[in-house]
Amino acid sequence: MDFSRQEEKTQEYNIIIIGETGSGKSTLINYLTNFFHGGNLNQLRLSIPSKHYEATEGLNHYEQNVADTSKSQTSKCTEYNFHKDELLFGFIDTPGLCDTEETNNDEKNILEIMQTAVEKGTLVAIMIVVNGTQSRATACLRHALDEMKNMIPDSFLGNIIVVLTNCNRATANFDISQLKPWQVIQQNQFHMNNSILSKPESAWINDPYLKKHIEEDWNESMKTIGRMIDRLKHLGCQATTAFEKMHQQRDQIMSNLHHILNHLGNLQNLQNELDDAELSKRGILKDIKKYSNYKQTREVAYTEIEESQFLSHICASCSRICYEDWVAKASLRGRFTKRLDDWLKYIKGIAKSYLTVLGENYCDKCHCPDHEHYHDHMKPVKKMKTIENIIDEIKASHDHYMQRNVEVDDKISELHDDMAAIKIALHLKEAAILTCCEELKEVCSQFNFVKALSGIIEILKKRASSLRYTSARNDAYDRINNITRVFNDLSSVQSKRKTI
Repeated sequence: MDFSRQEEKTQEYNIIIIGETGSGKSTLINYLTNFFHGGNLNQLRLSIPSKHYEATEGLNHYEQNVADTSKSQTSKCTEYNFHKDELLFGFIDTPGLCDTEETNNDEKNILEIMQTAVEKGTLVAIMIVVNGTQSRATACLRHALDEMKNMIPDSFLGNIIVVLTNCNRATANFDISQLKPWQVIQQNQFHMNNSILSKPESAWINDPYLKKHIEEDWNESMKTIGRMIDRLKHLGCQATTAFEKMHQQRDQIMSNLHHILNHLGNLQNLQNELDDAELSKRGILKDIKKYSNYKQTREVAYTEIEESQFLSHICASCSRICYEDWVAKASLRGRFTKRLDDWLKYIKGIAKSYLTVLGENYCDKCHCPDHEHYHDHMKPVKKMKTIENIIDEIKASHDHYMQRNVEVDDKISELHDDMAAIKIALHLKEAAILTCCEELKEVCSQFNFVKALSGIIEILKKRASSLRYTSARNDAYDRINNITRVFNDLSSVQSKRKTI
């Protein structure tokens, strides 16, 4: 928000103001407005409305219920720009940390503050506003300080300015040493008693005692702001690349943790598919066994012609062996009775006479012409053989399940490969997280890994507990414990530094 417009190029001095809810950040902005715009007790110049006074500058702001100091009045980062001596001072008011109703928003607010710092490109200082009347850091203040330490890179530690509100140097109760391990030098400490905005004008204008003290506080506050501006000029600007690197490393850690979360879910899904595939395979093997009896056999009698040491009388026309081993058997016919021989000769004679009349001699066995016969050393042998019949329907079922078995084996192999690939990816993500943590630690030694990342670690543990198989579950727990151990080790290093 520009309070004056200048065409010439001016040097920018950007300052981020952070603090817990109710510490007086918005009041400090109003005092700065009066300093730069020449406001006074008789004519206050306010950028932000307060409990007792309306805003006078007609600027957009993001203040909410100004009457409730327990809740953050600033809902998003707001920049207030002031020009002086050809310099532009940009004071960025940020949402209060440790809001009584929206403490869970601190992480979101911190990310917005870091993003704002990155977008500005340069910063001259980080101004921490603390209620100076507090002698000890309350739980809320300690929470706010811890959150601040998560966002300020080490390269900016020399550019931290602390403003103790509601007090002067003599009445301040807050001990700066409570900001350890930060060491804020005396030149970067300022005190402001901003009592003018805490009371309506009617409460002091007619009271000489109150009016005197308010005037003194006002004049001292304006002098303090003058010294503060001089100190900001002396500090000079720094690039906000450290904020950008912190932001990137934190995002990378969160991204890797989220990938691990997804990988664990995918691992569970693959394990479920593997279970189903192995169950299917067992059923397929049963079906293969069930349909394996697709062949049937039976014994069949047949005659085979084999070589013989004796001659046989064979018909070439009908392939009949008319006289088997007829020379050998002829030697046995001498035992036949002469009557039988005579009778046979008689019959043969009649047959030959008949056939002769027809003009051809015929075999008395096959009745084929004699000239179609020949003699050879062959004889018929009766044998048995086994014939195998395939039942097509059963064979088709058997082949189907054999093919299914091959497909399931291929799927099981692929699932094992995919699970192995996920385990490799988990290992790489785990290593990447370690690298990012070490790099983030180099930028911001006070970054609280355990606190900042505990939420997603708990989600990872829940996901790991849902894994059905003990081996996969134990592997997931080991990886999570390794990551947690890294966070704890880095936090323990920070704790040791705090005690030094």
